[in-house]
Amino acid sequence: KYVLLVAIIITGIIIALRCKEVSNIYNIIGTIENDDWQFVRNLFQQNFIDGLDLGASLAIYHNGKLVVDLCGGWFDQEKTKSYTNDTLELILSTSKGIVAIAVALCVQNGLIDCNER
Repeated sequence: KYVLLVAIIITGIIIALRCKEVSNIYNIIGTIENDDWQFVRNLFQQNFIDGLDLGASLAIYHNGKLVVDLCGGWFDQEKTKSYTNDTLELILSTSKGIVAIAVALCVQNGLIDCNER
């Protein structure tokens, strides 16, 4: 009876230390509004574990409130400089979508007339 209890406690400690170790490897910092958003942090961390990201940041707003604000990983391939909230990132082609949305909103609000030359 006590052996099972001790085994469960030891397993819990090992899991907790392993989770802390993984988080420290990838330098994940930031805030999560509450436990409902913990799955996002887990997925964010999994991208580093799976090698899908070297460094990244993520912000999620829900109903106008910042609920997830994370960053982690590395800025460089040598993993000598941490990726932080201040790390500048090239957005390249993703800006095209942002511009398209901005133009569509201008058309919708009558600020641009597509039929006018």
